[in-house]
Amino acid sequence: MIPAGLAGGAVSGALVMVFGTTITVPYGGLLAIGQVGKPLLFALAVTAGVLVTAAATVALKSLRPTTATTTSPAPAGARRKTPAAA
Repeated sequence: MIPAGLAGGAVSGALVMVFGTTITVPYGGLLAIGQVGKPLLFALAVTAGVLVTAAATVALKSLRPTTATTTSPAPAGARRKTPAAA
């Protein structure tokens, strides 16, 4: 869900800027944790973004209409139709 990911990324980015966290390397993940200024606030910002993404995904998925498809089981001994060999 692209809109949910955009919302979560926007929240994370905004909080990182508000908190004033810094990172001195052009990569991320666990390898860069030692290069992050204010790592606890950075983790808080990322956690908030993840929660927003999850909530937006659930909300958007609940808006999707569901179609009830009912299929009756095939009777015992029934065979599936196959196309005739040419």
